[in-house]
Amino acid sequence: MSTVSWHVTVDIAESLQFAAYIGEKEGFHITEQDVTSKNELEWLHWWQSLPTQEAAFSDSFGNYMKAQGTGQPDLSGIKPIIEEFAWFPPNFGNLDSHPELQALLRQNYDEFLRTATRPKMEMVIASETILHKAHTRNLAQEGARLKGKSEPEAFRLRIDFVRWPKDYKREISATHVVLGSAYLYDFDGFYNILKTHIFLLA
Repeated sequence: MSTVSWHVTVDIAESLQFAAYIGEKEGFHITEQDVTSKNELEWLHWWQSLPTQEAAFSDSFGNYMKAQGTGQPDLSGIKPIIEEFAWFPPNFGNLDSHPELQALLRQNYDEFLRTATRPKMEMVIASETILHKAHTRNLAQEGARLKGKSEPEAFRLRIDFVRWPKDYKREISATHVVLGSAYLYDFDGFYNILKTHIFLLA
């Protein structure tokens, strides 16, 4: 029996949803050449850094918890992992060196929380539905066969969805993609992106 493992995950990370909420509300741009203020530029750099930090936090936390084995986990080692992550609502103390951006985030976080639950749940359901419809197991097996292999290579592909910009597409790496919410309802568009990455990795 093969021990090769692979998986594809979708996520609706709160940090990315909040950053998108700020960007949309403030009318910020997602390309540096269109930026018109220092605060917008600081937001853009923060926005661009969040997917990688989300993935790193998820991996570190998952590996730590896995190492704990069964039984009551020792949570004392989690603090250093959290301290490496640039997502500290509601005060955003990690952004002390960017006071204007920090103030903007503080001013809007409570309002975001009041309005975010329903849209996030809708995106969670839609992301799970479209991933199930894509039959990732078949794609991984087909990708392996095209390379003359009987089983796919071990790989992990993460897809983050954001509510805004709706048509957003950013490839962080071969194993990490960020897509706008329009892809949740565009099966062909989502499937083609998924297929390209799985065929590359499998």
